[in-house]
Amino acid sequence: MFHHSDRSRGLYWGVIIIIVGVLLLLDELRLLDVGRLWPLIIIAVGVWMIIQARHRVSGESSAGHDMGDQTVITDTENVLHSNMFGDIKVTINSKEFKSGQIRTVFGDVKVDITELDVKEGEQILRLNTVFGDIKISAPKELAFSVYSSNTAGDMKIFDEQRSGWKQAVSYQSEGYELADKKLKIVTSQIFGDVKVW
Repeated sequence: MFHHSDRSRGLYWGVIIIIVGVLLLLDELRLLDVGRLWPLIIIAVGVWMIIQARHRVSGESSAGHDMGDQTVITDTENVLHSNMFGDIKVTINSKEFKSGQIRTVFGDVKVDITELDVKEGEQILRLNTVFGDIKISAPKELAFSVYSSNTAGDMKIFDEQRSGWKQAVSYQSEGYELADKKLKIVTSQIFGDVKVW
């Protein structure tokens, strides 16, 4: 009988082999120049392996199964969710939020923090994806800042919008510097759009 980790490992390698096969087929049909994609594929697999290794070493618990879309509603102080293939949609309703990290390699990250409140001081929420969009429904009453960076894609934080390569956008809500409780949102991605509203 296989353990869950053995089944997951087999599934990961199966998906990777299928992706490589599809890329090689598209290259053979001259529909895609695979030679230019190899560095990105290697980066994505490396990011995923680092995420998994850090996850095992730290003993952190997280929701998710690394494959397929995830939808989570949580009110915990510390939030950690990760995925390899698939979107992650997280609603955080915590009233004493401390920290969070939500990440995926191939998929979108959608976060609703409209009802979030945090502990005293500056708390940090990190959102990461390699290939996918990041969408954030911003807090209504909470002082917050956003720092977003990506390699390629559109970035829109409220009314500020940028497009192109290697972009970075930052935003602070009114009164952020003087607030007793505030949230710092940091997003990063390689390919995809960022939208905060």
